[in-house]
Amino acid sequence: MTAAPLASPHEIERGLVRALKASGSSFYWAIRLLPRHKRNDLATIYLFCRLMDDIADGDLSDLAKEQALKGWKTALQDGCTPPPATLEIGLPGPLFPLLQAVMERHQISPSVLIEIIDGVRMDLGEGIQAPDAATFTLYCRRVAGYVGVATVRVLGCQGQQIDRFALTTGDALQATNILRDVVSDAGQGRLYLPAPLLARHGLGGLTAAQVASAPTLGQACHDLAQETEQTFDKARGFYRALPRTDRHRLRPAFVMLSSYRLLLKNLQHRGWELSQLDQPCRPSRLRLLGDALAAWACGR
Repeated sequence: MTAAPLASPHEIERGLVRALKASGSSFYWAIRLLPRHKRNDLATIYLFCRLMDDIADGDLSDLAKEQALKGWKTALQDGCTPPPATLEIGLPGPLFPLLQAVMERHQISPSVLIEIIDGVRMDLGEGIQAPDAATFTLYCRRVAGYVGVATVRVLGCQGQQIDRFALTTGDALQATNILRDVVSDAGQGRLYLPAPLLARHGLGGLTAAQVASAPTLGQACHDLAQETEQTFDKARGFYRALPRTDRHRLRPAFVMLSSYRLLLKNLQHRGWELSQLDQPCRPSRLRLLGDALAAWACGR
């Protein structure tokens, strides 16, 4: 059987941008501000992460999901072809050859992307259920922090200080996601809020559905939001301590940090009353663009 031809660079760029724009991701403006070659490489990393998420959250059986994710892990380890894509991600050609090329260009270790897959696998079965503090941190690092590590490699940066910024940024972004989706996640039987936080507010030992209707849930979310604000501050501090050359290269990551902090501020402005927790409060595209341009300028 003849292999499907790879798409042209122009087709790839259009497909990547179209997929990102359709997703409504805050990642969109961070990528659009980059030169074309870095834009495509960073978008390829994003679409890999999106595909792994879609596999885990899709309609396949748990066994089929596990097999698909295991196939991608094996492909990354051995350089072989992963199983056929079971989901549409908006590209005109196969993703894996593009991903391999990005990894080679930017010296991204397969272990970084495998950590992301292992994070997604934590959602299989009954998924995360009131994790202890260590598991909460591990989950955030895997599904967001290592995405940050791959991102800074594409942006041309590496080193212990760089990775500390990337991982801390991932912690803040994922905690914000958890706060945004706490009610919808509970509807899927998932409870990402850490056990020590729940216990502090009398919610220890409850199911996701019980926590979602508990009067003190808003107080727990308020506390996590306060902790997340501190994590954002820590990430900004790590960024400011970097050499000017690294800060210049990492401006797209700083834009992402700023966009998610804006989302957290919107959540805090909306409030944590139980009746409000499922109300959407995503910033408008115009607001995200304005914030992205301001962060781009301030990130020098």
